[in-house]
Amino acid sequence: MRRPGWLPESRGRMHEPFLERAADPEHATDTTGPDRYLALGAFLVLRAADNLFTPQHLGEAPGDMLHACRSYLDDIPVVTPEVECLSAVVKELARGALAGSPESSLDPLIRYAALLAGDARLPEAADVLETAIGIQRRATAPVLEAALALAEIRTRMGEDAAAIRRWATRQARRAGISAAAPAWSHAALPEATPPQLRLVKPEPPAP
Repeated sequence: MRRPGWLPESRGRMHEPFLERAADPEHATDTTGPDRYLALGAFLVLRAADNLFTPQHLGEAPGDMLHACRSYLDDIPVVTPEVECLSAVVKELARGALAGSPESSLDPLIRYAALLAGDARLPEAADVLETAIGIQRRATAPVLEAALALAEIRTRMGEDAAAIRRWATRQARRAGISAAAPAWSHAALPEATPPQLRLVKPEPPAP
C-alpha cells in the first residue's frame, strides 16, 4: 500500500501527543505516577510498531524492542484499561513480527484509539490511528475504517480531513469493498462509544 500524502512517515516518528502528556506540568513532580508511566509506555509501544515492519526488521524475531515494552508495562504500578490495551498491542505486534505481517496488530491499535477518543484524548487517538494505518501493507476494509475514524477524529479537532476521506473512498472503490467510520470515532461524548469498545478508567478515590 503506497503511503498517502496525509499520512506521516512511520520511521522516525516521535508521537508527540504522548510525550506532551508525559511532560505535562500536572505530572512533572510525580515521576512514578501512572499517567506519566502510561504516556511513556505508549510512546515505546508505538515506536516499536513503527520499526518492526520496516524492511530491515520484517520477519525477524521481535527481540529487544518488544521485551522492553513488556518490561515497562509490567512495571506500571496500577492496572488500567490503558495498560491492558497497550499489552494487547504488544502481544499482537510480536505475533505479527514473527509472521511478517502487521495485520493482527490493527484491531488492538484501533481499540486503543477508541479508548483514547472516549477519554477525550483526541490527538493521541489520531496518532495511534496513523500508526495503525502506516504499518499496514494492504488497504483492507478494517484499514479503511481506521482511516475514516481518523478523519472523524481530525474533524473533531477542527482540522480538514477531506483528503483522508477521499483516499478511503477511492481505495474502497478500487477494491470493491465498503467501509464506514465506527460509531465511537464521531461520538460527541464517551457515553456514545459502542459497548464492546467502551473501556472506562476507574474514578480515583476521593481525597
